[in-house]
Amino acid sequence: MAMTLEEAANILNVSINATKREIKRAYRKLCMRWHPDKNPDNVETANKKIQLINSAYNLMYSRNPGRNTTPTTQTTQRASRPNTGHKTYYSNSQTHGHKHEYAYRHTYEQAYEDVYNHQYSHPDPEIQIIFQKVRDYLKQLKEKLAHAEQNINDLVKKYLIAQYVVYEEERNGKEGTPEFQVKYDNYIKIGKEYRKSITDKCNIDSEITLTEKIYSILSERDIRFVKLQSDIYKTWEDYKQLKIKHVQMEQQASAAFQKHWAASNAAAMEPKDSPNYQAKQDYSDKLLREYFQMVSAANKCNDEKIKKRETLDNLQQQFYSQRQHQRQHQRQH
Repeated sequence: MAMTLEEAANILNVSINATKREIKRAYRKLCMRWHPDKNPDNVETANKKIQLINSAYNLMYSRNPGRNTTPTTQTTQRASRPNTGHKTYYSNSQTHGHKHEYAYRHTYEQAYEDVYNHQYSHPDPEIQIIFQKVRDYLKQLKEKLAHAEQNINDLVKKYLIAQYVVYEEERNGKEGTPEFQVKYDNYIKIGKEYRKSITDKCNIDSEITLTEKIYSILSERDIRFVKLQSDIYKTWEDYKQLKIKHVQMEQQASAAFQKHWAASNAAAMEPKDSPNYQAKQDYSDKLLREYFQMVSAANKCNDEKIKKRETLDNLQQQFYSQRQHQRQHQRQH
């Protein structure tokens, strides 16, 4: 059933004789209110509302008395208007995966407004998937941060207890005994775990800050930034993969060094004239070469990660610069 003009006016909450400016203002306000990004818990209802609002807007805007709909009058106006190089025709263009046709518009600003309204009220499913990925990743990071903070609190308590135990052993003159050495090694081990957990927490904080910036950039609904937003997202994904790969390669190199160390100790325990000595020494040297190869590969991966992060920072700076320039241009005009 076709929507009537009265129904469209009620949906947009304007009068039937509303001006174009009032229709646009009401339309944008409702789009901001019912945009799926602002209603993540009720996306399906939001999409239906947006479609209804968009239909009402199209009907009201086309039936608005202030708009000339007579073909003869339009032709006369176009013929009398000088060609300033700003006339634009959008036909079957593709924006965010959506094919749609735009009627003839006299200026670039009017044509852009049509594209912007369509883009803002019809979010691309692929963009929604990207937003969901970023949201999920940000949620995982915050869960990791909470776990890291709890782990730090537990390690602080263990560290203080171990420190007190070692202090009491030293005061009682038990320093140098096997029992004291076990307690002292435990104290040193907890200290290392505590310092490592602090480093991990700082890395998670840094990752959360970066992810929130990426999400803020992707939230900008402006077709002039689409290409740059896509480059930023792809670069960020590549940076994450390189970061994970570098951590894995460092862990593999550390495990290889532990194997080399154990093999080297086993070779040192053998007499040099023993037939097993040379075989164990060769095996230890082989593990050492593998370790150096893994370290070299990890360093190359780290260099790639650093370059990718620099590229990401440059793209973010470019985005902020363009956005600031665009806002200054809008204020001036």
